Amino acid sequence: MKLDPLGAIKLVFTAATQKELPLSWIRELGCPVITLRGLLSGELSRVITEHPDQSVLFLITGIGPEASIKAAEAVSGCFKPLAVVNLGTCGINKDPSGVRTGQIVCPSFTMDALGNKHRCLTLPPFPIPEHLVYKKGVLLQSLNAPLTKNDTRYASFVDMEAGFQHGELSDRGIKFSALKVATDFCSERTPRSYTENLEMVQDRLRAVLSFLDCPDDKKGISVVIPVYNRAWSIKKAVDSVLCQSHPAREIIVVDDGSTDETARLLQEYQNKIAVISHRKNMGVSAARNTGIRAASGRWIAFLDSDDCWMKDKLLHQVDYLARLPFLEILQCDEIWIRNGKRVNKCRHHEKRMGWIWDACVERCMISPSCVILEKAMLERYGLFDPEMAACEDYDLWLKISRYHPVGFNSDLDVIKYGGHEDQLSRKHPAMDRFRVYALIKALQDEHDACFAKRLRENICFRLSILAGGALKRGLAEEVAAYRRLADRVLKGGVKCRDCRFLLKK
Repeated sequence: MKLDPLGAIKLVFTAATQKELPLSWIRELGCPVITLRGLLSGELSRVITEHPDQSVLFLITGIGPEASIKAAEAVSGCFKPLAVVNLGTCGINKDPSGVRTGQIVCPSFTMDALGNKHRCLTLPPFPIPEHLVYKKGVLLQSLNAPLTKNDTRYASFVDMEAGFQHGELSDRGIKFSALKVATDFCSERTPRSYTENLEMVQDRLRAVLSFLDCPDDKKGISVVIPVYNRAWSIKKAVDSVLCQSHPAREIIVVDDGSTDETARLLQEYQNKIAVISHRKNMGVSAARNTGIRAASGRWIAFLDSDDCWMKDKLLHQVDYLARLPFLEILQCDEIWIRNGKRVNKCRHHEKRMGWIWDACVERCMISPSCVILEKAMLERYGLFDPEMAACEDYDLWLKISRYHPVGFNSDLDVIKYGGHEDQLSRKHPAMDRFRVYALIKALQDEHDACFAKRLRENICFRLSILAGGALKRGLAEEVAAYRRLADRVLKGGVKCRDCRFLLKK
């Protein structure tokens, strides 16, 4: 087997048999399809050559545990995917919740025939149409043979591949998800029901995979620029968007109660941009949220009023999204200018693609001026928190990166300026307190023990640093408050209401 030389394949879909997939439609879209036998016999080089720009591949594995395990081994040997998604059918063994045939099932756990259980991705690693209803939170068990009668020893939903694949992939650190269409009720009619429902299965899976067939939607981009008293920089920011080689659908500037010449300067752009004015200064979160709510594009791109874009920024990102259509969030790279001089980023600030949540816990790994993401995703996660005077972007990226891979095109398409007096990092001392608040919000909503442990450790580490700083400044009450909060975090049960003192300005 030859490893994918370019690492181009980022999402692998597996299916036991071709007849469960809308295969002709998939091929019309130009997505590569290969059988396990073909993969093992060296056909991958031909597939990569014929589909050089494809990031998605469909692998037909064959039926049963042996084929499923071989397929998982082959995937881990040939690719470095962000995730493997098993598509196909399942049977309903016992149904306490009214699931019927045709229902799409997205399990939270898979289990093999011996009872070995593995946690799936909470959400599929691609956008699911809003109108498509699917059942989450179930256990899917894989058996060695079809189940032709209900058996209480097994899970509510059964198939013959997902659990076996997942076990092998989990051991190799590859994330896994499954989307199954229920076709039968595990009875003597199971073979007949399966055959009768195949056309319906193909229709359901075509709906699931509809993100592959909407490249034009990637081009509806609304640019949101929040600004407050930055007459010295706002024209450069706006001009950099107006000069884009790939024009934005609209440019929305939110004047957050400026008292300098900002409003007058924005009047010079009549009919070129939309300006929304706040009567008073409400903060960058509220300003961005106003722009998001007013946006008509499917995609939102942010630009801070003290930064600017290179002319091909949006073009590069649209092209990138066309190659990786499953992404819902993407960022580019940036050049740092501080006090008029270019500075090099430290290695730990280097951006990367994929599941970056762990890095996002440590520091803010996504720059607002570099990012483009779906408006629906922003709405799903509650936009920016207006109560946070700083680190509001850290808070949002922490929530999003927990469940979604983040794309990264390495073009240096943003110039990020720093060192000026009105930066938030200069306005608010002990910035880590805002990050602690964001981490506690994440911990409050976290149900996975491994992720919760990681959050608690980082919260307590940051609180120890904050307590040390307060101690040096002789702030005994703050020291005690940080230490009490750390104790509550370790004991469990801490809520956001317990740490609102962290938000004081």
